[in-house]
Amino acid sequence: MTKALRIVGSLLGLALATVSVLVLTGHLGYVTTRGISMEPRFHSGDLAVLRVTDDYRVGDVAGYRSTLLKTVVLHRIIAVHDGTYTFQGDHNPWVDAERPSRSSLVGKLAVRIPHGGTWLTRLSSPTGLGALMAVVVALGGTAATTTHRRRTRRRTMAQHAHRTPLARALAGLPPWARTLATLSTVSAVLGTALAVPAWALSPHRSETVATTQVQTMTFGYTATVPRSPAYDGTTVRAPDPVFRRLARTMDVTWRFVGRPPQVGRTTLELLLSSPGGWHATVRGLRVRRTHAGGSVRLDLAALEARATAAAAATGVPVSPLTVTVAPTVQVRASHAFTPQLALTLSPLSVTLASGPRSLLVTSSTTARTTHPVPRVLSLAGWHATVLQARQLSSGLVLVAGLLGLLVWLVGRPGTSATEGAAIRRRWSTVLVQVQPLPLPPGRPVVDVVDFPTLARLAERYGLLVLHWSRSDVETFVVQDEGTTYRYRTGAPRRVMAVEPVAEHVG
Repeated sequence: MTKALRIVGSLLGLALATVSVLVLTGHLGYVTTRGISMEPRFHSGDLAVLRVTDDYRVGDVAGYRSTLLKTVVLHRIIAVHDGTYTFQGDHNPWVDAERPSRSSLVGKLAVRIPHGGTWLTRLSSPTGLGALMAVVVALGGTAATTTHRRRTRRRTMAQHAHRTPLARALAGLPPWARTLATLSTVSAVLGTALAVPAWALSPHRSETVATTQVQTMTFGYTATVPRSPAYDGTTVRAPDPVFRRLARTMDVTWRFVGRPPQVGRTTLELLLSSPGGWHATVRGLRVRRTHAGGSVRLDLAALEARATAAAAATGVPVSPLTVTVAPTVQVRASHAFTPQLALTLSPLSVTLASGPRSLLVTSSTTARTTHPVPRVLSLAGWHATVLQARQLSSGLVLVAGLLGLLVWLVGRPGTSATEGAAIRRRWSTVLVQVQPLPLPPGRPVVDVVDFPTLARLAERYGLLVLHWSRSDVETFVVQDEGTTYRYRTGAPRRVMAVEPVAEHVG
């Protein structure tokens, strides 16, 4: 149970440290939600973690600094226009009054933590901070003082002897260093486990979206006429009729508006037709093209002469003559937009065949486009893009490496100030701190040349090593049934000695 609590505490500490670093470096922000404006996805007390980005699109849930409410508002972007963003809560029937710019945006939603804001508020209160520190101290104290005191002495020495060098080194570390080693291990495991899917998958996937594209063609015409009582000026504009006694030519214009804005190749056809079924195409026209439209000049007398010649050949009258201007815009390879403007040409005037409404032609089409979207990883309600998972895994591995380096610097050989400190650090699990002991009468005392020799003797007899310190000399003793084996730091070595009853060893 204690081990499980230590692991939980380590994971909590690692998570808090990682999030704190990201928040302090400006990569993440967070908002505690209040109210019902974003239900049913968000509820009051949820925690929204925001990721700072340069890419905000319609449909993103993002936060912005409200100058009216003096707080950060978390709503959904519904429109982007001229560098400003329009927001609306999912549960609100109205649109937000403010139109924040890019500089006012805090970030867009990365992770939603249900009830996370409530717990964050509790933990950040003085009571919560005090309770959290108490838990951390309790876990650290438990990790520092928990030992297997109930094992037999032989079993303790045997297990110590069969430990790996790494296990023996960790056992001799201070409690806080062992906690860092645990955090390093957990961080490395989590980072490696997250890196496997994050680096095995591509960061983007293809998504097909159906979009509605609207194309609009606006027609117009003008004719230059002399001053007369028929018109107020010298230029006739649509939708007014053009009287042929005053104008011999007229210019027909068209302008295309639509999405995508890249307009393809534009062609023009001019068609003549009559009520009797005769029709013909006029060729050789001089078309003036612009970026999104064009214009053509019509010689009214020439068009009428063409129809009169056809009537003379067929014997079928062609009056009234219909002149149809039909530009074709190739929006994309699979779709062409071909609006038409029909004019009625009579011996007296030129008028719109279908009224003023024919000057505006609109068409909508549905197109399926494939574009890359970020691939998302999901685990137990946690969602992150592959790129975010790669960054997080790299951060965890980096944290593990830094913590491991710190632990190595603390536990590397030579960091202890004295020989006794080095022995206590490496062999702490087999040492027993006692008060200076008098030797039984007649018991021989054997001074060994180094502590590893004493440790091997303790292992052989299944005994613990007694330890005390006096006058800057540390004494380590193994008492067998008839012999006392001793090692003292900073003292001259004797191969064998028998000390008096009243003398203390050390």
